[in-house]
Amino acid sequence: MYDADSLDRFNASSGSSRPPAVERASSSGGGTDTKRKRKTKAVLTPAMALEIYSNRRADETEGKTAESGKLASRYGVSPKCVRDIWDRRTWTKKTRQMWTVQEQEEYDRTHLRGRGRPPGSKDSKPRRPRIKSKAQSRSQHAANASLC
Repeated sequence: MYDADSLDRFNASSGSSRPPAVERASSSGGGTDTKRKRKTKAVLTPAMALEIYSNRRADETEGKTAESGKLASRYGVSPKCVRDIWDRRTWTKKTRQMWTVQEQEEYDRTHLRGRGRPPGSKDSKPRRPRIKSKAQSRSQHAANASLC
């Protein structure tokens, strides 16, 4: 069901079947801040996201929370982060290669969005008219006069 070629390439390039260590990025820029401590944020790599997605069970309904908690502690992220990857809310561009045809069609159908404002919606406040510069109004007036 899943394309494991990318995981095999990851395992071959790293020389190990274990995922890489979780990289930690400090938001303080490396300096020491004695007044307050800032939380560090775990950074997932694309290979880690692929591995998390590949550990998704086919029957997603039962034990999803417990399963995501185990994986989350393994990768140093929150269980919600793992569930978002499984539910195709995040890391969609990287995990799409592992989706089934049905999952791809469902995602494409639910994520249709065109340019601009959706049809039927209106602004909450009326828009102000554009102010034309004197040069624009003169050239437009001259163009209209030449048509007559």
